[in-house]
Amino acid sequence: MIGEIVLCTRGRESGRVFYVMQAEENFLYLADGKCRKLEHPKRKKMKHTVAFGRFAHEVTERLEENRPLCNRDLRRALAAFRDQEMGR
Repeated sequence: MIGEIVLCTRGRESGRVFYVMQAEENFLYLADGKCRKLEHPKRKKMKHTVAFGRFAHEVTERLEENRPLCNRDLRRALAAFRDQEMGR
């Protein structure tokens, strides 16, 4: 689950995409680098998200390998994902 991109379907964040930073039993910790920074990820129930899977990007690899990231990296990767997958 770590490094996957998900779409939130419920709550204030509905319609927005996030990276999964951590996964627990029924919860995901999500960050997008803008409203939800790496330092304070959003705790969200799995059933309130839709997974897009892995996105072939450097940030995804860095998340999987626990290499350092900054919020700017997340924003750029999610923007590239939106351009490619969501047709913006």
